Amino acid sequence: MHEKSNFVDILEPRRTQSGIFRFMTRDWHPKKTQILSKKYTPQDLKDITARSLYLENAIEAESAKTGVSKEKLKQEILEYIEEIGLDKKMYVIRWLGMFALKVAFNMNVGIYVNEPALLKIKSAMGKNPVLFLPTHRSYADFCILTYLCYHYDIEFPAVASGMDFYSMAVMGRVLRDTCAFYIRRTLSGSALYADTLRQYVRTLVARHDAPIEFFLEGTRSRSNKTLPPKFGMLSMALGPLLSGSVTEVTLVPVHVAYDRLMEHAAFAYHHLGVPKPRESTRGLLKWVSSLNEQFGNMYINFGSPLSGRELLRLPRGARTAEALKPPDLQELTPDQFAQIRSVASRVVSGQQQAALLTCSHLLALVITQAFILRTAPSRERVLDSLRCYTRMLSDLGAQIWEGKGEEQELDRALVVHAQSWAFDHQRRLRLLLPPHASLAAQRRHLPALSL
Repeated sequence: MHEKSNFVDILEPRRTQSGIFRFMTRDWHPKKTQILSKKYTPQDLKDITARSLYLENAIEAESAKTGVSKEKLKQEILEYIEEIGLDKKMYVIRWLGMFALKVAFNMNVGIYVNEPALLKIKSAMGKNPVLFLPTHRSYADFCILTYLCYHYDIEFPAVASGMDFYSMAVMGRVLRDTCAFYIRRTLSGSALYADTLRQYVRTLVARHDAPIEFFLEGTRSRSNKTLPPKFGMLSMALGPLLSGSVTEVTLVPVHVAYDRLMEHAAFAYHHLGVPKPRESTRGLLKWVSSLNEQFGNMYINFGSPLSGRELLRLPRGARTAEALKPPDLQELTPDQFAQIRSVASRVVSGQQQAALLTCSHLLALVITQAFILRTAPSRERVLDSLRCYTRMLSDLGAQIWEGKGEEQELDRALVVHAQSWAFDHQRRLRLLLPPHASLAAQRRHLPALSL
């Protein structure tokens, strides 16, 4: 059974000890992930990338292949770097933090963090680059770790963000100012862009004193199931370790769970074939203004940190044929890429081991069973089932959020999911089907329990 005392609601002090403004404007002295001989600014990171031997060779090869002048190709690379590169403006981060906290309080959200696990990771920082590799279930994932780092005085992570946000008016710039860097969904079609992104990520890992954060899944999971990992960003991030530019890289699996996803209705429509709407600032503001319901809590758990050197089986002092080249010119070998695939699988396993099951998850099992058997269980039967699932899953090694006990957690879950399930006047649990679920049931000829 997981120790529930490990988890702390980091928003609780903001409600009782100090106001939002006071907290977000406090003096802040963050822990660095690695101690470097020089402090590199966001502009320094761009300049180092632009002057790299790797991109000079890429320009030479592209010019010889296409006949385009080196000056024009150099300008193209500079434009790519400006498109990709992160920035950091504390006043933007502070104002955005105040806005996010107000939204969280309006939604009555709690953010529960496995504090001992995070503090252990923080205490080991300062020696080498750190990669935060969280699950990806919601847009809120982008903000969670950034706020977490501010709360625990850890340098803001450089967060890989999709180009969907880049084109958003105002918000695209705001996210960049909070240490987001932008990557395109596909690297095909522009070898020079792929080379630029690769070198920028390598520079971040080797020269940046903050964590690097990206999602192995590449996109949000609409089903809450883990998607197959992508290997592009991971291979770029581990490049400096393989080339010897850094001696170690620490990988931290992170699992983020929600009582109720803010995008749950949109995901349901996606499953029915409704196209995903394009992200826009207007749409975001409209969406945020509608978040006045109960969405329950968020739970952030950190898996055991993993040594990149050990996972890649790199003995210290080992030399390979690629290692004889300058670090910027070394390429991944087929064997190294196969090892990176294995590393990705190990990280996903770490995320799953850190998964935290809540009453909402267990109640979904009860509802599913009732749906299949076409029964409406009583409150007492539901509580018995929750206790049974808790014991059974705990014996299998799952981590269960106990909260304040089964009865109070059940009542809280019913409030959070009031549009999906409820007890009727006979105190029997009923499934309430919203319009999109009713449509799905009709399409599949499924029976539907409802009040």
